[in-house]
Amino acid sequence: GVTQVTGDGLQLKRICEIVGRNSHLHDICFDVPLGLCDMAAEDSSFDGLKHNTSIRALGLSRCDLSRGVGQGVLKAFEENSDYLTKFALRRCTIQFGGARALVSTLTRFACLTKIDLLRCRVDDAIMVNLVEAVRGHSQLNSLG
Repeated sequence: GVTQVTGDGLQLKRICEIVGRNSHLHDICFDVPLGLCDMAAEDSSFDGLKHNTSIRALGLSRCDLSRGVGQGVLKAFEENSDYLTKFALRRCTIQFGGARALVSTLTRFACLTKIDLLRCRVDDAIMVNLVEAVRGHSQLNSLG
């Protein structure tokens, strides 16, 4: 399912708690509309995501990975990375601190088989770091 994030931090926390308890959800994408990508969210807003063991595919759309919702989702799934096999970023800001956050996360996503980076403006230096982060991920067969 697609979760469109609004400016309501309490709503975001409730959504994450529901996702954490849902054992039938296999695919989730957090879509953060323009203007909300930098929304400051407490780390505890994403605690529910740390408990879900059914999600196999995670997507982030229109997120800044260095702060706000993008960073919060990445951190939550770093603690719960054993189940993810697919990871997609769509129109996300990866430059600056976002690249560091993404590299840190990808090193922990050892079960990934596919990573998609769609319209994220990844330059050569960032790509080198991403490839290095997934070195040794024996199940990964697609990075694009």
